[in-house]
Amino acid sequence: VVTGTLTGGKFRRGDAIVVQPAHIPGRIRAIQSHNREVEEIGPGARTALNLADVAIARDKGQRGVWRGDVITLPDFGDASGIIDAAVTRSSRLPMTTRALKHGAAVRVHHGSRNSAGRIFFQSGEELRARETSVAQLRFDTPVFMFAGDRFVVREASGQSTLAGGVVLDPEADVKNFRSPAQRDFLNQRTRSPENATVFVGTQLVRDVAVRRPTLLVKSRFSRAEISAAISELSERGIALDCGDRVLDAKWWAAFRGRAISEIEDE
Repeated sequence: VVTGTLTGGKFRRGDAIVVQPAHIPGRIRAIQSHNREVEEIGPGARTALNLADVAIARDKGQRGVWRGDVITLPDFGDASGIIDAAVTRSSRLPMTTRALKHGAAVRVHHGSRNSAGRIFFQSGEELRARETSVAQLRFDTPVFMFAGDRFVVREASGQSTLAGGVVLDPEADVKNFRSPAQRDFLNQRTRSPENATVFVGTQLVRDVAVRRPTLLVKSRFSRAEISAAISELSERGIALDCGDRVLDAKWWAAFRGRAISEIEDE
């Protein structure tokens, strides 16, 4: 039996689940909330799940459920060792507070889990008090986060809190971190971290064509919010809704124009 707070979506008795980040498959045998057995449970509820086919890890590193693990449905992909995020140091810190250095070893607290890694900034070599910067967190072991998740950055020793942050890209890449396209992608998301339309629009510009079921699949936005964002972008001529796929309208117009030109040249 595992306990925690359901932060999004719904669980139903009998659902197949995955324990992340170890990607351990299992099934929900029963659900309880406040000592009462229920058939399904929704966001915000304290939840106890009786899991079938899942062991308890007695030591860290042993395969099984461990404190801080995430229980999720199988549709949301796997854990990642790298995330891109907007990181902010508190406005209440004195300006004389020691800067957070590029490449510093840190511990990142997310939910009830804390993970070791290093922080790298997209621009500059440090983050001072009262500043916000786009950063990349490279973890020692994979983590499972959604776009829009909040986290806390502490010293590697765990003694002091250094900054807070929000996940912008939960499946980031070292090679593309400073590319112009990724810079624009992350800067737009930094300015509007709660706006589903911005998140959908930036993913379309970057990926140009996305299967609708996988659009923002690892995000805190609901299916209804994503559908509303697609509709808004379509009405503004930014997106092209093709049912199962959603396209960046500007890219599609250019692609279609090139195709027509090549056909006419034959």
